[in-house]
Amino acid sequence: MVTQKEIMDDLQTTSSVVPKEQIRKRVDFLKDYLLHTNANGYVLGISGGQDSTLAGKLAQVAIHELNEEQEEKTYSFYAVRLPYGEQKDEADAQDALRFIEPTKAITVNIKAAVDASVEALNKQQVERSYLTSIKEIQKHVNG
Repeated sequence: MVTQKEIMDDLQTTSSVVPKEQIRKRVDFLKDYLLHTNANGYVLGISGGQDSTLAGKLAQVAIHELNEEQEEKTYSFYAVRLPYGEQKDEADAQDALRFIEPTKAITVNIKAAVDASVEALNKQQVERSYLTSIKEIQKHVNG
């Protein structure tokens, strides 16, 4: 039988977490990645949920620190919103953007593009189960 210690060793984790240390590790990782790849920044989709808000804030902190530390280059973080029509929790998404403070926020309403794709697939007589899946996604996105 596998023990908890073996699992923790395999996953290189510990039994306790110090949040400030974990945040610093992730910000440093994001900074190092940009420095080693020579990229100019990050682009991330922001839904307004916890995961994208946290990831966006970590990315923006890394960008801010790099811009403070580096004189030869300016880094950017683009937060991208892709709502399908009117998003019922748009206020949450806007709160997330205010909290993240990205270099630039971009919103592209994808409703017309998704609907046109479904229409084109219907014309091509794509398998019904696939179209049903797309319609379920649309229904879920619309609430």
